[in-house]
Amino acid sequence: MSQDFLDTYPVILGEGSMYERLRRGASETFDPEIAYAGMLYDEAGRKVLASTHREFLDIGQRYGLPMVAGTPTWRAGASRLAKSAHAGKPVNADACHFMRELRDTYGPNAAPIVIAGVTGPFGDGYKPEEAPDT
Repeated sequence: MSQDFLDTYPVILGEGSMYERLRRGASETFDPEIAYAGMLYDEAGRKVLASTHREFLDIGQRYGLPMVAGTPTWRAGASRLAKSAHAGKPVNADACHFMRELRDTYGPNAAPIVIAGVTGPFGDGYKPEEAPDT
């Protein structure tokens, strides 16, 4: 996000915890390594992802607020991807493409929707020695 964007909009809406929302909705496409990113490769999963994101995106559009929407790639860092059922797939790129398609459904006059790439968490957040290096 550029400084101009931040200066232009004094309020930017963000999604609630998508991970928690989807966790409570139980999905057959949950991957223990990359969580719900596997839903990108299942038609029913894509519909659930889209409708859950829309719950937030629709609010932003209703009130004309810009939004930040995260890709459904919690935990989808390289080390977890390599151990997942989707190893070898461009999961993060596919997630960005999915989010762009979703954003585009709101049309050219929509309030801005910025897509944030999400790949964390990495390791155990309570063990700083496990944090990734820069």
